[in-house]
Amino acid sequence: MNTDSSNKKGCPCCSFDLFLPSSEGGQDSGQREDKFQDTALDDLPLSVAEVAAQLASPESSGIVLPIIVDTHCHAQLMRDRDDAYAITDIDLNNVRFQSLACSVEPADFNATLEYASTSTSILPALGVHPWYVESILSNEKWIDELEHLLLIHPKAIVGEIGLCKIAKWVRSYPEGKSAAMDIQRRIFKQQMELAAKLNRPVTVHCVDAHGIFLSVIKELVESSTLPPAIGMHSFTGTAHHVKQLLDFERQAVRASEVRNQEPLFYFGFSRSNSFTGTAHHVKQLLDFERQAVRASEVRNQEPLFYFGFSHAVNYAMCSSEKSRRRGCEAIQAVPIDRLMVESDVHHSDDVLGGTIGAISYVSWARQAAVKEIADRTARNGLNFLACGG
Repeated sequence: MNTDSSNKKGCPCCSFDLFLPSSEGGQDSGQREDKFQDTALDDLPLSVAEVAAQLASPESSGIVLPIIVDTHCHAQLMRDRDDAYAITDIDLNNVRFQSLACSVEPADFNATLEYASTSTSILPALGVHPWYVESILSNEKWIDELEHLLLIHPKAIVGEIGLCKIAKWVRSYPEGKSAAMDIQRRIFKQQMELAAKLNRPVTVHCVDAHGIFLSVIKELVESSTLPPAIGMHSFTGTAHHVKQLLDFERQAVRASEVRNQEPLFYFGFSRSNSFTGTAHHVKQLLDFERQAVRASEVRNQEPLFYFGFSHAVNYAMCSSEKSRRRGCEAIQAVPIDRLMVESDVHHSDDVLGGTIGAISYVSWARQAAVKEIADRTARNGLNFLACGG
């Protein structure tokens, strides 16, 4: 595995090598609509070792600039390893690997930055996870301290942040679950606004809180304080939720563009030289303007929502046939240019194996080739990390 690790200490953002592959090589632009076969749940995703062997094979040279990108892990926590992600006797030195290490609370901000500084292939994310909101309730300056660190590390993104109704502290909060969710919502919105202010992407945890999440996003749209990109981490929503978010994105972008759009056609009138068309001609020109502007915006629009999936959460923890079928349907509903893979592991030795496990899972869900998914999710992941930069 090539991680370009130099073991040099320093600002992890400045040393992070954001390697953006070219768009050449016949890659899918993400605009076509794919048709999928039903995933046979009796079949299992390939093992980590089997996928690693495919990625390491000489045929991998057929992929332009082979690279794997993990868009979410907590490797800095160095908790127990998972044997499912162990890779042995497979040479992955020809595969370039980059990852995003996400903090969960102020107590591990420094550990996250320190871990990211060990390699040019690791980028840090700083934020307060919804499970750990209690840790900042007595600190009125927490958001200023977070902003200060993000300014010092200009390429760090914001995360892991989000909303979670099953967080332990929410269920045991003395003033009740509703009051706890109000606090969680406020903290989430503050971090989203900070990400917008600094023009940083965010990685978002959202469990059993889809309605609250959408309400916050609508408020941010109205105040023009949306971050440049939102990564839905280990996404556990349904295909319906995917469609709902993408429909909302289109509506929000369109509303913003209507507010900001400069006129193309003006109509002058005078005695000697003036517009001589009819009301019908005026309407025709303005309709054409709207269509032309909309077509241009569709071509140039960068995604707002990306959807990340991990083997650790979306497959290993969702073990019933119903949940796995629902997960496959959600993955199939995500446009190919929005898909990302995540290890979501808690030990540095599991990051590569966990990401390969995610590639296996997504390939299985979409009935697609492993190398195709590895290449496409890498491109998407790098585009997501580069948003706003």
